[in-house]
Amino acid sequence: MGGAGIRGASMRMVAAASLAGLLSAQIIALPAPAFAYIPGLQEIYAAIAKRGPAISRVMFETRSYVFDPIGTIQPAPAGARHADVPGPVIPARTFRQKVYWIRDTFLGIETYSESGTLLHFYWFEGLTPIQDNLDPERPFTEADILPPYLPFITGSAAQWRDALTYWGISPSTVDLIAGHKGGLYYRLLEGEGRSLWIDQAHLRPVRLETRIAGADQPQSLAIEFREFLLIGKGTDENIVSFPRTVDYLLNGRLFKQTVLLSFRVNPSVQRFPISRLRKRAREAQPAAPVSLGRSR
Repeated sequence: MGGAGIRGASMRMVAAASLAGLLSAQIIALPAPAFAYIPGLQEIYAAIAKRGPAISRVMFETRSYVFDPIGTIQPAPAGARHADVPGPVIPARTFRQKVYWIRDTFLGIETYSESGTLLHFYWFEGLTPIQDNLDPERPFTEADILPPYLPFITGSAAQWRDALTYWGISPSTVDLIAGHKGGLYYRLLEGEGRSLWIDQAHLRPVRLETRIAGADQPQSLAIEFREFLLIGKGTDENIVSFPRTVDYLLNGRLFKQTVLLSFRVNPSVQRFPISRLRKRAREAQPAAPVSLGRSR
């Protein structure tokens, strides 16, 4: 995913009103051992760069479930991952996505209703992203449709930084923290409420924390990546992880969950609907303004 579109959209996305009224949940953090060695930020990024995967293209499909924000919320049983059990799923808000990605070149996303109606499309080919809402009753923002883990499958520290900038995070320090079930994580930290948690063993993101605008005060937003699909063979440097489940949490409660349905690595470019998406992007672009100097 290129940096130009990400940087330009960062603060616009963080303030997205579509996220401000929904629900979410948090991992309980425990103190890390005092004797543990903690690498610096640049050491982390250098280690990431060594793990550059031999993946140039991916295609995948997902289904996203949205939970009722005013439904009854019950306390979770002891030992559960999240603080509360969410309200019931809203079937009418469930949506599916088809995602097409070529490293440093192309990102296309088609978002569908459960019945197969195209609701939104997104096209990015190195300049400014073009997107269009096709159903006024079901609008989507860029934050709603972008797969948040996608930039992290690269071995590029610059793309990791761009992804964090998109979510309003500029980490300056690293600490070591214990999370759910005692796992240890490096936390790339800007300040309380803005950080990226990385699995110590695999150097893969497991949790992203940020703040978004709310009606009265900023809200905490966390995105958790789990149930990883492992891609590749051999050493850790040749293995790429991709989450089968992504949980979206607002103020400690789950409000959306995305589940991976299929995943293809390095498919033929002929399987990508690039021409169709380009055509749709051209149609969605606003007409060029008339020059003031043009004669009539």
